[in-house]
Amino acid sequence: MIEGAPDIYVKSGSSINLTCVITQSPVPPAFVFWYHDERMINYDATRGLIAVQKAGSDTALSKLFIKDVQPSDSGNYTCCPSNAEATSITVHVLNGEKPAAMQHDANPGHSLSCPFHSHRLIHWLNILLWFILRFRRFSQF
Repeated sequence: MIEGAPDIYVKSGSSINLTCVITQSPVPPAFVFWYHDERMINYDATRGLIAVQKAGSDTALSKLFIKDVQPSDSGNYTCCPSNAEATSITVHVLNGEKPAAMQHDANPGHSLSCPFHSHRLIHWLNILLWFILRFRRFSQF
């Protein structure tokens, strides 16, 4: 579950802090991917930060922080933990509009599959390749 789901409204130029609560998780997930409109968010993004932490005996949190949000940051954000179901939230970045005048989604806080599962595989294959190449260099000495 992402706190504040299914929709949150923020002013342009402000910051957003999305918190994905991962329950029934005795160990923190090996990884948590965040997506914005089905595009994976990079861990090293200059405007954002992703963190995963333990929050209790069977709960973990993943936080996505984005500063100086712009209208292009509006859209669907999905939290995809390695050991739990994905969940999403819709972020609306406002340029002076009133949120009360906007339409709300009639389908609140639903779970879904992580988009582009092949990206997970590619990501982990890249890490594996990096380790293999690094090990190969050390074994040549």
